[in-house]
Amino acid sequence: MVKLHNQLKNRSFIGFILVIFASFGEIFASSGMDGLICLWTIDRIHPYRIYPEYGHSGPINLLEFHPNSNYLASTHNDHTIHLWNIHHENSLVRIFNGHRHQISSLKFSPNGHFLVSGCWNGEIIFWDIQNNLQIAHLALHKQAISSIEFSPSTGTLLLISSLDQTISLWNCFMITKIYEDKLADTFQMNSSTNKILLNVFQTKNIPIIYLKFSKENILYALGINS
Repeated sequence: MVKLHNQLKNRSFIGFILVIFASFGEIFASSGMDGLICLWTIDRIHPYRIYPEYGHSGPINLLEFHPNSNYLASTHNDHTIHLWNIHHENSLVRIFNGHRHQISSLKFSPNGHFLVSGCWNGEIIFWDIQNNLQIAHLALHKQAISSIEFSPSTGTLLLISSLDQTISLWNCFMITKIYEDKLADTFQMNSSTNKILLNVFQTKNIPIIYLKFSKENILYALGINS
């Protein structure tokens, strides 16, 4: 606690980029231009934990809480994803390394077993969290991935939007089944791979920047009309 107090005493937090709430409890996280992740509770004016101790070389643009709220994922300028245990000081659990460009979107599966990330060149990676493995590359989009959304509760469907003005619908059940059956290295998935790709929706010259499922399984999409 003394260590954290000294950090706060000598630091002013610069340029907050993102603030998100955990699913359970009264905890939220923030990231900023200074490369720090701060964990807060709504009844305190100072963060109770800071990751990492000395920050990174660049801003942290994305944060995502695990469904059980015990872990937090963050994206970094070196194209990696870090997974933190929020109940321990400076506890880095995993580093996911595989993207070649800056990561633009991030989402955990509802069961918490998988993580999907997309980047600025349209690359999408499906991760096995426990084993830190890339289980699939979803090859379709040609521009930045803007949003990733699993179907509520079961997570059997995966929707991905891109600035290339398309939304793709993927069969997550089949992706994980192929992975578990083969127990092999990463493989490339496309529209001809065992009905992995279910549909592609094309907008009328409107890039989609955000997707969200309602509890009633209705999909909402937000776009930019240029």
